[in-house]
This record gives sequence, C-alpha cells and structure tokens, in this order.
Amino acid sequence: MLDSVTLEPLTSKIAAAGYRVIAFDQRHYGQTVSNGESFTYSDMADDLLGLADRLGIDKFALLGEGTGDMIGLLAAVSAPERFCAVILIGVSTHAPAYGEADAIKAVVRAWCRGGPHSEIYRRVAERANATPEDAADLVTRWQATAWDEFGPFGEATASRTGFTKQLGVIPCPALVINASEDIHCPVIIGRDVAEHLGGTTKFVPIKHKRHCLTFAFRPEVADETVAWLASCSIPNAA
Repeated sequence: MLDSVTLEPLTSKIAAAGYRVIAFDQRHYGQTVSNGESFTYSDMADDLLGLADRLGIDKFALLGEGTGDMIGLLAAVSAPERFCAVILIGVSTHAPAYGEADAIKAVVRAWCRGGPHSEIYRRVAERANATPEDAADLVTRWQATAWDEFGPFGEATASRTGFTKQLGVIPCPALVINASEDIHCPVIIGRDVAEHLGGTTKFVPIKHKRHCLTFAFRPEVADETVAWLASCSIPNAA
C-alpha cells in the first residue's frame, strides 16, 4: 500500500548526506503496473537484481521497509556478493502467522471490488505520514490505484514462505530498525532477523507506537541510518 513517495522523508535525507539513492516501486505499487500474471516474492527479488543490472550497478547498499525488506533480503540470500550493506525498517522474514493468509485474501478480495474503505484508510494514511499534507497525497494516490488488479500481489503476500534460517549467508553489515510497539512487525521479530544475519549487525528499537503501515517518516530513522552509513564507511556519491 506504500510507494517510493512515502519514503521520501527518509530517502531525501540520505541523498542530502551525499549518497546516491535509487527508489523504485515494486509490482503493482506506485508507478509500477501489474500485467495480471501471478508472481512470488522471489520474482520481485529478481526484479530488484534485474534493475541493478539494467543500471550497471554491481554492488550496492539496500534500504528496505515492510515488504521491501523481505524482497531485498531474498535478493541478498540469492546473490550476497551484490550487497555492501542492508538497512531494514520494520522487518520480518516469517511466513504468515496462523490465520493471516486467509485474512490477507479476504481483505484483498474486498479491495479488488472497491479499494480500501475511504474513511478508515484516511486515518491509516494519517498515521503513515509525518504531515496532513503527505497523508492527503497518499489517499489521492490510493484513489488512483487500479485495485481490481491487486489480486496477484495479495496472493503472493498470503503464500510467502519464511526464510530466517537462510540469512546467515548474507555477510555484509546490517542496520535493523524496529518501532518499539509495532504490532505488524514486533520488536521480537526484528531482533530475530538481526540475530540470524551473517555480518555485523546493529539493532535499534525506536520508541514509537502511533503509526500504521510504516514509521519510516520518523526523523530518528533517518538520523540512525545516515549515522550508521558513515560509521560503516559506506562510500557516498560525493
């Protein structure tokens, strides 16, 4: 439900610190359209690596949030040599919990008929953004979304498989940031991911609970990310 625009409060600060930032929308999100065919999270991980190939980028640092975390880590598991660092915000590598897959399918069926309920998701947007203006812009983008084509993404999300035990093949340094009271991706899950990664990992719980879908707009997230990139001597574009 989020797109690259939603992450601009974070990515703009990373770019301002001198790093080259390339943001893209995954399948059916933002400006990336769906062709109606079924796909998996592994297919979207291949999309990430394919984009890097197309841009001539051999090695790079990954920043993922939510679903982007899982897609990025799947790519890093399949091609660990391509990653010099990973930054994960609200991360999970678990399969759907009991009953979650059925709930996802039910919600997606409702969205395919008419999109997210406008009043409910207006409130969601307000807690996924730093300002009322950004929230209103997100609602506008949701209203322009072709929700009747959202089915394949819902199926991919409901059928995803866990891969926490495979994370040890990723040797690069990692920063894992979780909100202290996140319901969707609890701290215990983020810490579990951090403990299974193969490289030096910093785990940062941020005290924040009044959010929905993302807390990446919080200034502490950008501050932690920029400081960590500098401490790891990740080269910037300057």
